Amino acid sequence: GNFFLLNSGVRSLDLSSLTGLRTLGTDFLADAQQLEVLHLPASVEVVDNNFLSNSGIRSLDLSALTRLRSVGANFLSDTKQLHELRFDTSAVVVGDCFLCRSRVKAVRGDGGGHVFTC
Repeated sequence: GNFFLLNSGVRSLDLSSLTGLRTLGTDFLADAQQLEVLHLPASVEVVDNNFLSNSGIRSLDLSALTRLRSVGANFLSDTKQLHELRFDTSAVVVGDCFLCRSRVKAVRGDGGGHVFTC
């Protein structure tokens, strides 16, 4: 649902065993400044707005999300600590303000060759 662990102090979260999880709601782990490790199940198809926005995540590998079809607005925006992202956006509809105000310079594994600007 929405607001999952919003503004929480969680440092590590492994949801990979939730194989039926298809949608991550609005504000999923938004403002989770202490978050360092996140593992998601490959079954995720839709990510709503503000996913991990303003979080402390440093490295994120979403390449295993082979069913992912769309991500909402403000996806990973304001992630000042994020330096490495593995994410193939070639088959994914990406919402507005993807990676806005983050420090990521390149998206590894991006088969679409997209350049993301705000």
